[in-house]
Amino acid sequence: MLTYKIHLFRHGITRANLEGKYVGLSDYPLCQEGIDALKEFVKDKDYPPVEKIYTSPLRRCRETAHILYPAADGNGLWHLRRQNAQRAAKR
Repeated sequence: MLTYKIHLFRHGITRANLEGKYVGLSDYPLCQEGIDALKEFVKDKDYPPVEKIYTSPLRRCRETAHILYPAADGNGLWHLRRQNAQRAAKR
């Protein structure tokens, strides 16, 4: 039987995070502080090797994945964003 390990990472800091805002599906990029913090964090860490990266299509998530795994080809899960937006619209 095959087994898989799944590693989950939250995106880095955005300007909206620093301002205490909830941004939901808004497409905020990482702020410079967030980029610098991620680069500093990964400098001394040994992240597990991965075969594939799946990320939210939001820019902050794709940027985070690229900083953590610069050589990896990330796959944006575009359909998840659309489903979340449709669910939110029904409320």
